[in-house]
Order: sequence, then C-alpha cells, then structure tokens
Amino acid sequence: RRPIFRIDAPSVTIIPNEKMTLNRPALYLGPHKLIQLSSYTTSLKPEDQESKFPFPKVGYDNDRGFFISYSQPFLLPGGVYFRAWGGAYTEDGFKGELSLSKSTSIGSFTLNYGQVYDGANDNWIQRLPELSYRTPTIGLGGGWNTYLTARAGRWKGEGLDSWRYESEAWIYHRPISIFEKTLLSFGGAMRYVNEADYNNEFWQPRGYVRLETQWTADLYTS
Repeated sequence: RRPIFRIDAPSVTIIPNEKMTLNRPALYLGPHKLIQLSSYTTSLKPEDQESKFPFPKVGYDNDRGFFISYSQPFLLPGGVYFRAWGGAYTEDGFKGELSLSKSTSIGSFTLNYGQVYDGANDNWIQRLPELSYRTPTIGLGGGWNTYLTARAGRWKGEGLDSWRYESEAWIYHRPISIFEKTLLSFGGAMRYVNEADYNNEFWQPRGYVRLETQWTADLYTS
C-alpha cells in the first residue's frame, strides 16, 4: 500500500555520516506530483541539526486553520545558515520570514526579519528585524535540562508597534515513553518582556505539556 504522501527519487547516492544526494526527487500526494527538483543534497553529519528536506509541510492548526508551508535552509561561508520560510493559512493568508543564524561554543545567534506566530498572545507579529540568542543546553541530571534565551528588536502586530526586549529561562524534561510510539514531554519558563515604546514591562510564567504519537510511518500527531 502506498502512503498518501511520498517522496520518490530515481537514484540516491549516500556517503555515510557525510551527505546524501537525491537525483530528481519528487513529492507526491497520492498519484499527483506536487513538486520536483533536479537534485538535492543534504548533510548526514550527526552534529548537523539544520539539514531539512525541502518539501512542503501540510497540516491543520486549530488557531490558524489548514496550511501548507515551506522552509529552505542554505549553508553560507563561515558556518552561517540562511533560511527562507513561507506558509499559506486558510485563516491568516500568506506569511513569510527570512533568517540568518550562527552556532558557536557559547550559544546560537539568529537575525530574523518577517512574520511569525506569537503563541503567547495568539496573533502574528512582524519582526523588523529581531536579534535573538540561545545558550547551549545545560543538563541538570535525572532527565532535566535548562537553557536561556534573549531577544531584542522591533515588533509590529495587532495593537503593537514597539522596540521590544525579551528573555526566558526554561527548564524541561526529556520525553518519557508512555505507550508504544507515544512520548510525553513537559517544561516551564519565566519570561520577561519590556516594550520600550509603551513603557510597559512584565513577567510571565510559561509552560507546556506535549503528547506525541507516531501512529504509522506516514501519520504523526501531537
């Protein structure tokens, strides 16, 4: 039985722990071809976390409706990643964002320009632009980890047009196996926000509980 979504390529060249090249890969929805590339090479290095296959993501979000989105990273000289992202949502229309990121021994730095969904306030905001920083993850033992983030930039959105400074301290537990193919993860944070143009600053607790299930090779829910 063929899956609803599948990727076909006439030939694949793999250099273990180095890279994989697909020749003329294509994404199909049932019998219909959605997109085809002449070739695509992706990293297989274990430390490379930025490699993603450049095919659309299709799904449904209860806040934004049905969507199709596409994200493409490019590795630039000096270990800098450029990423272009775009998505079309039935509730919100088209959104897009560009970013540059660099990972170092002291943490990762990212410059973002474009639109992103702000789940804390349930709306889209425009970053014009924003510089963010994330520390390396620090293991606390017993499955617990922590990290810090900070960001500064100009945000524009529904009821908002201000220079904004924000930081968060997160602590979370690595996923726990509940049932076969089902994982439970959870975490919490304290968030500080300063909206300079409005002379507004506040602290906000945050948290999440996530249940993820890989039902089949083709169906995932969270």
